[in-house]
Amino acid sequence: MDKSIDELRQEITQIDRELIALMARRQVVALQIGEYKRKHGLAVFDPEREAFLKGVHEQVCCENNLAPHVAARVFDVLIEESRKVQQ
Repeated sequence: MDKSIDELRQEITQIDRELIALMARRQVVALQIGEYKRKHGLAVFDPEREAFLKGVHEQVCCENNLAPHVAARVFDVLIEESRKVQQ
């Protein structure tokens, strides 16, 4: 039996809630990383780490039938925000 449009929209809303909770969790960890970097004199920007993450994201997109450019746009924002909270 097909789901109604309302059921599908409720499912999207729930997924969005989960995504937001995960983004908030990611930001908390980014703050902790920022504290570690300050304590140990490390630079906020780590191009090797960001390149590694982009590769991981691309691989996971392929595994999940999602166009990599979609996740890249989202993660560009998340990584930029992580850099901001780490300063």
